[in-house]
Amino acid sequence: MSNRVRLVGLLFVVTLLLAGCLGGGTTTQTEAHTETISDDEMPNATELRVEALDAMGNVSAYTAEQNATTVRQVEDGNVTATLDIEYAINRSTRSLVAHRTETDGGIALSVDRYVVEQTLYQHSKQFESQYGSNWIKQDISESFDGQWHLYDQLWRYQFVLNNASLSSVETETVDGTEAYALEATVDLEELNTALREALDLPPGTVAAIDANTSVRATFLIDPDTHRPMSVTRQVQGTQTYKGQTVDFERELTTQLTYGNVSVTLPVGAEDATVVGTE
Repeated sequence: MSNRVRLVGLLFVVTLLLAGCLGGGTTTQTEAHTETISDDEMPNATELRVEALDAMGNVSAYTAEQNATTVRQVEDGNVTATLDIEYAINRSTRSLVAHRTETDGGIALSVDRYVVEQTLYQHSKQFESQYGSNWIKQDISESFDGQWHLYDQLWRYQFVLNNASLSSVETETVDGTEAYALEATVDLEELNTALREALDLPPGTVAAIDANTSVRATFLIDPDTHRPMSVTRQVQGTQTYKGQTVDFERELTTQLTYGNVSVTLPVGAEDATVVGTE
């Protein structure tokens, strides 16, 4: 993999954390985490964070559906973009599959992504004009550990939750089931520092992210397993859009389920055009 390809991936590390990304292999379902919080009392935020981080760390496979809406405030009025992703991850074999559709300005772009044996496979009609094939593949072994953390949605939630200020714990009913609601506010400067240390990034790598951007996440935690049932993030700040700096608001909601995950490369992936080797 070229240094340019690796650096481009690292420069967007925080953007991926905030905006949603990829999301298979075969595994067995992880046993439910044993509770240490008493059933007859509401946990405080610190206790719940410890339990949730422990429970998420023990998950070996999961699936998720993520939906995001971004509203940009441009001179001519608001512009809305949407992002829908279905993904499944096997953390034991470090493999995944994701189906992603982004709609912006009335144009929809869809990409299917697979990570198998430290190779990223992508399929989209938009690749045909540039690569002469709908399938492309890239060896990501050189920086695989760092990239895998970015693909692993649950790792991101663990990281954000571990580096956030917490509110008090509330309860919320979801489809007839009571859940703990834990709100987390993220300090981006502290998050940037923690990310550089966790992923061994060079100084300044993530400094380009607007420090005025605010991030708030609400984790709905299963009282029995302490795993997140869903995570909703609200992001506000400024970004460059078509050459101008604009204010934006983004809301992302991810629904998570836990169980077996299996991934098989579709026909055609084996003949994918190789990219990122210059």
